[in-house]
Amino acid sequence: MAIIDAESKLSVAQAVTAAAFTTNVVAAGSVAGDNIADGEPVYLELEVTEAVTSSGGSATVDISLRSNESENPSTGTNRIHMSTSSLAQSVLVAGYKRAWAIPRGASLPYLKHVFARYTPSETLTAGKFNLRLMRESEAVRTYPHGVTYPA
Repeated sequence: MAIIDAESKLSVAQAVTAAAFTTNVVAAGSVAGDNIADGEPVYLELEVTEAVTSSGGSATVDISLRSNESENPSTGTNRIHMSTSSLAQSVLVAGYKRAWAIPRGASLPYLKHVFARYTPSETLTAGKFNLRLMRESEAVRTYPHGVTYPA
């Protein structure tokens, strides 16, 4: 079981119906030193707490991890560090969890404040998300090198 640090929560049951920044901003140094992309792996973990619905029935949601010198994501210049693939409405059901490893290497260093942006392909009629930065995630499975597992 992973320990969830309150300081690493970007969204807590955040309702998303249109493009929006996460309700919380994390200080980059509070996650893993001065640059969250260095050192131990860090994951962006998504958990759906309310199923996504849309009037068209085939919406997708993209989530991008960003940083900014300002604590307000709407001001200054946002640096985009990673983006998920478009997540289909059909998989965004309550209880769905997925995690992505945050890119490592300091080719694009993180600025002072880290947050994310939800970008749905169409207006959503429902959908709530938890989004957090984690050093470990139950949504990530690692296996010994060279071992083959059935699909």
